[in-house]
Amino acid sequence: MPAGWNGLSVVLRDRGVLRFVKYVSRAARGDRWDVCAEFGVEFWEEEGDEEDGEEDDSEDGDEEEDEDDDEY
Repeated sequence: MPAGWNGLSVVLRDRGVLRFVKYVSRAARGDRWDVCAEFGVEFWEEEGDEEDGEEDDSEDGDEEEDEDDDEY
């Protein structure tokens, strides 16, 4: 991915792939920031994949709690 002005690149990297920051010339105008972060990813099950014994979270009475919050 080429470096560009006022841009943010987010890359999903497979395990075992090396990290590399593209070099930018000192003569380039403007400020540059290199930010490195790692985020864990959890995969969600689709609604049709739920087991028979599980219920949807929205049926647990969460709606009643939301009504109480609106009164304040």
